Amino acid sequence: MKQWLNPGGRIIAGVALLSLSPMRMLTSSAAELPAGVRDFKAGKYTLSIQLEKPNRAKDGIEAELFIPPGVSGPTPAIVFVHGNSRDKKYYRRAANFMLPVAPAKKVMVLSVQNWWPLSGDHLDATEDTRIAINTLVNRLAAAGVFQPNQVYLSGFSAGGFIAMVTLLKSVDFYKDEGFRQKFATARAAEIETAKKSAEDYYYTVENPGREAGFFSYAGVISFKGNFYTKYFAEDTLLNDDERKQYTQKLMAGTRVVLTVGGDQEAKDVKVEVPLCRDFLKKSWGLKLDYHEYGDDVHDITKTDQDHLWAMATEPAVQPAAAAAVLPAVKETVPPAR
Repeated sequence: MKQWLNPGGRIIAGVALLSLSPMRMLTSSAAELPAGVRDFKAGKYTLSIQLEKPNRAKDGIEAELFIPPGVSGPTPAIVFVHGNSRDKKYYRRAANFMLPVAPAKKVMVLSVQNWWPLSGDHLDATEDTRIAINTLVNRLAAAGVFQPNQVYLSGFSAGGFIAMVTLLKSVDFYKDEGFRQKFATARAAEIETAKKSAEDYYYTVENPGREAGFFSYAGVISFKGNFYTKYFAEDTLLNDDERKQYTQKLMAGTRVVLTVGGDQEAKDVKVEVPLCRDFLKKSWGLKLDYHEYGDDVHDITKTDQDHLWAMATEPAVQPAAAAAVLPAVKETVPPAR
């Protein structure tokens, strides 16, 4: 799709190599996983991924997988992206606030390097991290480690932006028949010139591949995250109404949570979080939980963590239940998507 600005070039190559410590390949086959991961042995596992043509992460991107005690099969997972830090090992401790709770919730945690700050604040590095996240999650889900329909994104500050970008850019519109027809018509000349099928053109030219480019995340929480609408180029294929139409089908049930502090919040974040909220509503038609705290600082608070666990582990309120509570206004409430 031409909806997204790719500062590093239009065509992004897929991921070439993925390994875990000790030096083992991670593929979609559980047989290739280290015994500890394959057997759901509790502990931390270091993962590394080498991008074929990175924008900034020339030496690869690292992540850490935490498997809590008591897990014996595929579980929900939370991906976490840290904030502004030039410490390349910061990802190893950035998500530690989740670890005491994860065993009781039976949730795995995947903490990933944020290559936006690590690159020296080059915003195009967000695509490197997005590709790494998608590839890791796709392969862990295919290997039966993650529950594929219960993977949630999270991030703090600069990491909140990465989490939100990963959610939005990783929606596979090509799954929808109406979009497929529209895409084939709009890109007919380019597809013919490239001598590819419309499907192949979509996944390998317009996007970095199925595995690197897409995953259906169950939700996202941006803890006081940055947001830049300029990152999203004008969409020449879909207008806002069309995007909302596809979003209602492809992202039905996706949980979106934004938090922002108050008087002691970072000045830029106080401006950018409301921008993110308005963008998600206007351009994507997403329903979201928005939490603004009048006296909060720029940090992940206990309240933030409560929202995280509620998103990832508590069932969403179903439309039927809501209607049962408010029978008097049932007919005046717009239909739930």
